[in-house]
Amino acid sequence: MNVLEGAVLTAEFEVKAAGLLGVAGLPRLVAEPAFYGAFVVGALSSTGGGIDPERALFLAIGVVGIQCVGMMSQVIYRWTLERKWALGSLKLSSGVPQLGYYLGMLLVPLLSLLVRASVALLVVATICSFTLRVDPVALAAGVALCGLFWSALGCVLTALITSYQARDFVVSLALTPLMFSAPTLYSLDQAPAFLRVISAVNPLTYQLALLRSVAAGSWPSDQLIIVLAMTLALCAIGYVSTGRMRTVSNEG
Repeated sequence: MNVLEGAVLTAEFEVKAAGLLGVAGLPRLVAEPAFYGAFVVGALSSTGGGIDPERALFLAIGVVGIQCVGMMSQVIYRWTLERKWALGSLKLSSGVPQLGYYLGMLLVPLLSLLVRASVALLVVATICSFTLRVDPVALAAGVALCGLFWSALGCVLTALITSYQARDFVVSLALTPLMFSAPTLYSLDQAPAFLRVISAVNPLTYQLALLRSVAAGSWPSDQLIIVLAMTLALCAIGYVSTGRMRTVSNEG
């Protein structure tokens, strides 16, 4: 079995495991970004009884960032089950290449993220009477790059923290600060000094800066290099940690 076949086989299993093909699969996938887009963005971008499109786009990108971070919990859940029931070990021992397995495990969360991001932006575009001007292909590429970082981070955390109680504690403790210490729903220019310090060490801050630049039609090289370097480094670490699936098959 080659890498591509292994990736496709793993992705097919992940689609079924995530229940995306079931009756409740699509509504469960789109409900949260739709609510964020309609109520959070709609409320925070309203002015004088109308919607400020520029502010709405700023907030919509923030909602996409929230979806990126939130996806990490889904990734951790799936990797945990793979290890707990020795599914990862079984697949790797059955001939699925490690790289194919890793790519297949990352692919489905990324596709889910792209759907969520599309729904959020579509809802915001609707409440703005379709006055938003973005390059959907470029923005999708930026979202995939950022999402890959958080998906790989979920893989790494699952490998590093063997106790599911400790892992659940870390994730529940970290998700909200990660989402809101970055400028998702506010501008750093208006933030207090302590929040600007915290945001400076939050990867989401740099990802949002890139996504907002992409939405405006540019790919600043300094922003792209930072985000690309973070993503490649974490993906490499995640790939190495996938090898633990061969030897670790239960929860501590």
